Amino acid sequence: MDFSNIFLQMFILFSLMIVGYLCNHYHILGKAENKMLSKLVMTVGVPGLIIASVKNGCPFDDRMELFYVLLVVSGVNMLLPPISIVINKILHVQEDSSLYKFMFIFPNAGFIGFPVISAIFGEGALIYAALFQLPHNVLMYTYGISLVNGGHRAKTSLKDFINPCIVAALIACVICLCDIKEPQMIWQSCTYLGNITTPLGMLIIGSSLADVDMKHVLDDLKVIPFIFLKLLLFPLIVYGIMHMFVTNEILVYVVTITLAMPVATNAVIMTNVYDGNVQLSSKTVFLTTVCSILSIPLLCMILTGF
Repeated sequence: MDFSNIFLQMFILFSLMIVGYLCNHYHILGKAENKMLSKLVMTVGVPGLIIASVKNGCPFDDRMELFYVLLVVSGVNMLLPPISIVINKILHVQEDSSLYKFMFIFPNAGFIGFPVISAIFGEGALIYAALFQLPHNVLMYTYGISLVNGGHRAKTSLKDFINPCIVAALIACVICLCDIKEPQMIWQSCTYLGNITTPLGMLIIGSSLADVDMKHVLDDLKVIPFIFLKLLLFPLIVYGIMHMFVTNEILVYVVTITLAMPVATNAVIMTNVYDGNVQLSSKTVFLTTVCSILSIPLLCMILTGF
C-alpha cells in the first residue's frame, strides 16, 4: 500500500465532507436535498461503480474463485451477530443493546467503503466489496430490522433484498463468469456514473453531520470504547484470523477495511422508522465517521507493518 496515497485520499474525502458541512450551514443542502442525493448515489452512482469494477473482464485467475469469495464473505457475515453479543458483554451494554449490535454489525460500505477501497486498491477490488454486500444485504433486512424493531420478527419481502446495488453486484458476477470485456462504451458510461459516488457521498455525509447536536455527542461514555473496538481492534482480529486461512490477499484486505468503516447511516434511518434511539445512532455515526479519517490510514499502516 502507498501510505502517502492513502493519507492523500482520506484528506480529499475529509475536504469534501467539510464542503458538505458548509453547504448545510449556508442552507445550500438540507435534509430534503440529502435524501434526494442519497437516492441518486445509491441507485445510480454505486451501481455504476460496481459494474465498472469488472470493465476489464474477470479479475480472478480462475472464474470459479468468485464462488469461493462469496463463500468466505458469507461466513464472515454469519459470524457478526454472535460477535456483536460478545462486544455488548465486554462493554456492559444494557440499554439500547440491540442498537449497539446493529451499529457494530453494519458498516457504511456504500458512501465511504466503496470510495476508500477504490482509492486504496483500485477499481478492480470493488468486485470483492460488492460480493461482501450480497449476504450483508440479506442480514440487514432480516436480522438488522429485527434489532431496531424491538426484537420482533422482521416483515420482509423479496423487494427488500433487491435494490440497484445488489442488481449491479449480480450483473458484475455474470460479467466475471462470462469474462465479458466489450463493448467499451458501456463500461465507460458506467465509469462516468460511478464517478459521482465519491464527491456526492462525501457531501451528503458532511451535510448530515451538520445536523448532529454537538453538545450531547459524548454523553454516553460507552461510545468511546465501542469506536475503538469497531474501527481498529475488531478489524485487526478479523485480519489475523483470515490471514491464516484465506490465501487471497486482496479479499482479506477488502473485508478488513470494509469492517473498519464507520457505522452505517442506515442506523439513523432505521431508528427513525422504528422509533429507536435516534440521538445515540446519530452521534455514533458522527463520531465513527470523523474518527475513521485517522483510523483507516492507521489501520492500513498496522496491517502492513509500517
